[in-house]
Amino acid sequence: MLLRPLKTIHECRAVDQTLDVYVLEVPSGLASKAVETAVPNLKNVDTIHLRRFVKAELLPAHVRALFPTTKTRSARTPSPLSAADKLEELSLLPAKLQGQNNATKQSITKNESVPLFMIACPVSRISREKLAALLSSKIPSLPLYPEVHIIAVPAFAPTSYEKAAILSKTFWPTVYKSTNPFGPHPSIATRAQNEISLDVEVFMGLARDCGRMVNTAGLGERIGCVIAERDWHKKATLVAAAGDLRYSNREASMDDKEACPEANVLGHAVLRAIGMVSRKRLEAAVVERAQSDRPAIPTVNCATCSLADLTDYFHCDTCLDGTYNLCSDCYTSGTRCWEGKGHDLIRCTVEKPAQDETKAIATELSPPQTEANSNEKDFFMDLPLPNSPETHAYHGSHLKYGGYLCHNMEIYITHEPCIMCSQALLHSRFGRVIIGQRMPDTGALTSETDGESAGRGYGLWWRKELNWNALVYEVEGAKGEEGGSHVGPEVHV
Repeated sequence: MLLRPLKTIHECRAVDQTLDVYVLEVPSGLASKAVETAVPNLKNVDTIHLRRFVKAELLPAHVRALFPTTKTRSARTPSPLSAADKLEELSLLPAKLQGQNNATKQSITKNESVPLFMIACPVSRISREKLAALLSSKIPSLPLYPEVHIIAVPAFAPTSYEKAAILSKTFWPTVYKSTNPFGPHPSIATRAQNEISLDVEVFMGLARDCGRMVNTAGLGERIGCVIAERDWHKKATLVAAAGDLRYSNREASMDDKEACPEANVLGHAVLRAIGMVSRKRLEAAVVERAQSDRPAIPTVNCATCSLADLTDYFHCDTCLDGTYNLCSDCYTSGTRCWEGKGHDLIRCTVEKPAQDETKAIATELSPPQTEANSNEKDFFMDLPLPNSPETHAYHGSHLKYGGYLCHNMEIYITHEPCIMCSQALLHSRFGRVIIGQRMPDTGALTSETDGESAGRGYGLWWRKELNWNALVYEVEGAKGEEGGSHVGPEVHV
């Protein structure tokens, strides 16, 4: 399966936005002087992605047409010396001084013969008249009234070499700096895409199986998702799988939507899968608490003599702030509190639980099953369906204690999620999201608002005003695959 990263909302908005700037012709030898002296107080941060000086042959045709001829200094009144007069004047100097002025001769010839075209600054910074007067007063080689034209240039930096080439031919020579100012860095996006490609076929296939199962049973739409966790060795472990159960509470059949139009939004596949992860987090916390509450078998030497290996361990019934490790000899010689408080030591008879007892401990410490919390669990629909791929995914792996919900996990969804589920992905802190098919009418991850793939344009996965961003990819050609056409465009995934 081929993956394609989604565009951010800022990338889509930046495609057609332009900025008006001043351009003029300057001699090549005075280029640096034109920037440093003529426009000293203007910081051109708005044009940092554009070439400041450009040769005539690199200009687009419509910009080159603005400068059919070049005005010389002779157009001024009174007119100064021309370039030929200046060279003749230098030739009359003594030979020693002539040698010192060879560089000046070359500079004069170069300044008068090789023009460059410069972006001065955005139009919003200064008026054209003030800019022309400033340039003319600071650079004597320019005409009294230099030609200053206004052109449109790209307002934002390109996000690829191909885009930079198009902008260079259309507006002004543009530079691509191997970065993306509107989204994730290209190297990060590419590395994540390569890792996801290793497992996307398996996980997306499992998500489709979950969607097909619930749809056949009349419990929901043909939508499914899978959550996986990837370790430092790039190995992905299945964490949870869920299908859509929005119609599971209906008494009527799923097709009879007029008789029973209600659908439980908590039955959306994304919300169910996130709920399963939260359950596994709670189970891991319960097991950790059970193991920490029971004293472990000591593996150190006696706390009194520090020589003999421990054969037993004891605790003080009054000083409950720790376990006191004593060997048999030290225990026989004195049965008082090791802290010297005069309390009797009591033998600890609780043994460390074995690994196979972990599940029993979790069940023991779980709250009792009552009618109230039983209905609550059914309402949230975050329990896996029995004898289904959901059950195998849920019990096939265990989460480690600690961590926040789905932090930096991956989720594979058969369809683009709605705005509710998309926001749930951000709140759950997913690191990577893979969608199988776009939902232009209801989806909230894509950013395009025109063209063949136009949608709502929410682009929630990467917005500056939100406190979490993710990497989102779509599977190319997934719309025509099995399960792609079974969900109507009006369905909120």
